Amino acid sequence: MDGISKTILDRFLRTVRSRSAENSTSLSLLLKKRQYGTAIGLLRQEIDTFVRLVYLDALDDPEAARLIEALVKGKTWSRIKGGHQQRITDREMVELAQARYFWIEKAYQFGCKLIHLSDFHDYESVDPFTAISNSDKQTIIDFLRDYHGYRGNDIDLPRFIELLSKVMKKIRSKVGEYCDALEHR
Repeated sequence: MDGISKTILDRFLRTVRSRSAENSTSLSLLLKKRQYGTAIGLLRQEIDTFVRLVYLDALDDPEAARLIEALVKGKTWSRIKGGHQQRITDREMVELAQARYFWIEKAYQFGCKLIHLSDFHDYESVDPFTAISNSDKQTIIDFLRDYHGYRGNDIDLPRFIELLSKVMKKIRSKVGEYCDALEHR
């Protein structure tokens, strides 16, 4: 990639790949311990990584290089807009990724409800899928059908949990593809 040192790019890719591997390993452990809320929150972390890689992929090399370097140096992603430094928001990155992957926004929102304290944390008593709109539920079902061969007409937490490892594996593979593309860009 033009505009970035190999050292910075290698560190960024190592960071992304390491986080992804740790998320995958941790998900397996959480599922064995039936810690489903934290497991779904962890999936949301993997989606966050994926969204950032999709965002970088949409940028030209100098801008992508600048953001990669910012991350490696512990700085917030930002840009100059209207003569002012402006933070790049998760919302912006999710919207961009949504244009490529129809399911991103709903999966991200669902996962956020299990990262931040919410009504979803009472999932042992109230299935979180009963708290989302039929439209949002359908988007999740469509994703599960398209990517994981899901055949159900409805979804609930127990059925989603059965597919969670496959979902993590698929998103992790996409993270790997975007890393490889950055490496060879």
